[in-house]
Amino acid sequence: MKTSLRRRLRLCWKRNFAFVCFAVPLLPAGFWALCIEPSLLRECDRTVAVAGLAPELDGFTIAVVSDLHLNRLRQKKLPDYAESINRRNPDLIVLLGDLVNSPSRADAPHPSVLVPWLRSLHARYGVCGVLGNHDAGFGAEQIIRTLEAGG
Repeated sequence: MKTSLRRRLRLCWKRNFAFVCFAVPLLPAGFWALCIEPSLLRECDRTVAVAGLAPELDGFTIAVVSDLHLNRLRQKKLPDYAESINRRNPDLIVLLGDLVNSPSRADAPHPSVLVPWLRSLHARYGVCGVLGNHDAGFGAEQIIRTLEAGG
């Protein structure tokens, strides 16, 4: 009896130790990923040299928007995002998916709130985009209708 109790305690201690060693270091990363990073807007300008590019495309600018993951906080910041994009006067705006979050999230607004934002984006050659996994999870048809309504 004593041996089995010792053995069970040792096994329990090992499991808890493994949890502490592997799970606890992930907590700051999870906090960053879920609480801090989503509220950051990252702007960066890059110049890319393309060999053999047609001379008329020299200086062509593309604004790339990715992983908006729309929630109530970001919904309030949409005008700021549009202003930041439009200030750069891009030739083309490309949306790289994940405009929305899963509809099961409590803070997920309806994708239709993106329509005025999409209409406020201005680029010489327009705006185009693709769906991300969160967009498809929300409902691809609904997101496509939202993109079309936004122009």
